[in-house]
Amino acid sequence: MNQSILPIALVLAVMALPSSLTASAQGQPYPEAMRNQITSSCEQAKQTVASIKPVDCQCLAQSIEARYSADDYQAMSDIIDRLPPQDQASLGGLIFLPELKKCGFKQ
Repeated sequence: MNQSILPIALVLAVMALPSSLTASAQGQPYPEAMRNQITSSCEQAKQTVASIKPVDCQCLAQSIEARYSADDYQAMSDIIDRLPPQDQASLGGLIFLPELKKCGFKQ
């Protein structure tokens, strides 16, 4: 993807997310498999994205769970998964930036 088009594509993808994504998880715990998926994805990203190496992946999973319902997280994950692999970390980082910062990410 052309580098000048990528930021525009990321913004459009974020704008397409359901407006309910700002709602809290309302106390509903995530299924264990979903928590494991978040932690695993974080650990995989640490292998290729130097800036997130300091992130605590357990903290990230807990922070995402505290902010988003399981359905909202799954909707975001589905959007990210549709992107080419080289763009997935960029959009994931953009969407979950507050949680990443809370768990050790330094810009």
